[in-house]
Amino acid sequence: MSEPEVIVSYQLHLRDGCPYCDAALDLVKEHSVEYHAIIHKRGALNLINEQTRYDHHTVPVITKTILVEGEEEEILFIGGYTELKAHLEEENNNG
Repeated sequence: MSEPEVIVSYQLHLRDGCPYCDAALDLVKEHSVEYHAIIHKRGALNLINEQTRYDHHTVPVITKTILVEGEEEEILFIGGYTELKAHLEEENNNG
């Protein structure tokens, strides 16, 4: 029996012109992880909805989705740039 396929991707809700958002985007590129970036205008309803959902009032708003074949997807709230940096460093250290 083969192992189920696992897909991991990061979702970055970014705001146009935000230096921390630019840095987060650079970080996922440097770490070669799968990601989906959405760039919002200031005050965009979709961005406000994501901030409200996770009670995170700054940008970027970053989540990680883990999809294991045959199971429900799991969405983990990461936080902003600082939390993403720490998360990716920990992932690299754990291997």
